[in-house]
Amino acid sequence: ILISVDTLRADHLGTYGYAKPTSPNLDAFAREAQVFENALAQGSDTVNSCSSLLTGFFPHETKSTEVHALPLEVETLPEMLASHGYATVAVVSNYVLRSSQGFSQG
Repeated sequence: ILISVDTLRADHLGTYGYAKPTSPNLDAFAREAQVFENALAQGSDTVNSCSSLLTGFFPHETKSTEVHALPLEVETLPEMLASHGYATVAVVSNYVLRSSQGFSQG
């Protein structure tokens, strides 16, 4: 399970030491999960960062920086998993990660 949240501030989460109870459910989940202390985005916006996350390529390699989308010819991790018999699902609420932008692949 991969949970990715766009524009979430780590410094306002209990998991990372914030004193106010802003994230009790996420904090409880984090106690049982792998938590990453340092992460670097491969792009300065959601489309480029998610393109890299789903493909393993830098944004310029997928051309997402040029077309501001994930090109259909670029294979994604969900597509690779599906080709090996895994069922994949994405629950997305961010308007820039639309099917028309190539983010429903796999």
